[in-house]
Amino acid sequence: MDSPNGEHDSIEYWKNRFTYLKHELDEFTESSHQLEQELECTLKQKEEQIRDLRLKLNKQQQDNEMLRHKLIKCENEITQLDGRYQKEKLEKEEMHKHTRELEQKNDDLERAHRIVTETLNEFERSLHREYEKNVMLEVEFEMEKETAQEQLQRLMDETRDLKQELKIRQKTTNNNSQPEGSVSSETQTTPRSRASADIAVAQAPEASVRRDNSIKQSTMASTDRLKNGNALPASTRTTALAIVADLLRRVNTIDATLKELKQQPRGGGGTDETQHVTKTASCDNNIHIK
Repeated sequence: MDSPNGEHDSIEYWKNRFTYLKHELDEFTESSHQLEQELECTLKQKEEQIRDLRLKLNKQQQDNEMLRHKLIKCENEITQLDGRYQKEKLEKEEMHKHTRELEQKNDDLERAHRIVTETLNEFERSLHREYEKNVMLEVEFEMEKETAQEQLQRLMDETRDLKQELKIRQKTTNNNSQPEGSVSSETQTTPRSRASADIAVAQAPEASVRRDNSIKQSTMASTDRLKNGNALPASTRTTALAIVADLLRRVNTIDATLKELKQQPRGGGGTDETQHVTKTASCDNNIHIK
């Protein structure tokens, strides 16, 4: 704006200047008012935002505190779980070690079981073989016993016949003897010898019957033991076989003695016959079953 040259111009100048400044002031005032309103609105918004942010901050702080407590709790749980894990790990190693030991013991037991089973099977086979041997020995014993019984019965019959024949010879000898006053000492001892022979011959069948009963009882007991699956003991088998052998030997001796008696002449020699019969009866009485 140009400088006023005169008074009138100066007044106009300052009027215009006043009007212009007033207009600017009004615009400035209005703009300031608007700006103030805008700032107030902005301030309110910011305050609300600050309030919201503070609420959020408080909430976040609370959440952070909760999470911190949870973290501490989780750390404690992790520590406990780690301790349990180490403990379980040690127990697992111990269990593996114990399992290996049990497997080793199981293998040893299975090996021992196989050995025991094989030994038991071998023992059973040996036992069956021994049973078969015992059965064969029992059968052989039965056969020898039957043979001995047959020979014994035959000898008993021959003894009975000889006894009758001896009685007849004694009667004949008594009829042909010398007078009573001239009897010699040898003839006087003959009746006693004959009496001894009679007693021996009479006792022979009874002894044979007793032996027969003893043999039958022993045979029945042996048969019962075999039926029950119990074999005779070794000592019993040996004793039985020895008895059978002794019995057969004595029976053969008696048989030979009886044959000798049959072959002797019928006249004279009554005393010798009596002695032979007495010996035969004595041998027969000596036969026994243990």
